[in-house]
Amino acid sequence: MRRAWFQPRHGKRDGQRGAAAVEFALSLFVLFPLLAGMLNYAYHLYIGLNVVEAERTGLVTAARKTGVGACTNTSGAATAAASAVTNYFTAVGLGSVVTVALPSSTPACATTPASPTWSMTLVVDYKPLIGKVMVWDKASPISGKLRYTANPLAMRGSQ
Repeated sequence: MRRAWFQPRHGKRDGQRGAAAVEFALSLFVLFPLLAGMLNYAYHLYIGLNVVEAERTGLVTAARKTGVGACTNTSGAATAAASAVTNYFTAVGLGSVVTVALPSSTPACATTPASPTWSMTLVVDYKPLIGKVMVWDKASPISGKLRYTANPLAMRGSQ
């Protein structure tokens, strides 16, 4: 005799009601920390990419500033570069998340190897996505924040 499609089964599955829900709840103890770690790592990469791009934007602004000459009058170019970095973070929506650490993030002008050459190492403090600074993270001097330090970048400017 053939059974109908939507009739409940009787037999050996009666003792396993809710077993899938229990297994799912137990597996969350492993899956949730993995997911949280992946999200935190992806957020750190996102911040890092934006910091490097902001550093490049600031250096391009400083290098294009006219009237600097052989690094004699650099205050206007340094101010323009700092505001370009701040404007970049505001444009991508990170203006309230990141804090630019000064004075190490101010561009510097040197006449070697070429005249003038701008260099900058952008240092940014930001709140972690998960909300907690872990032991293995690079903590900022500001409580509850992480620190990202971009590699030094140099760009030749105009005379």
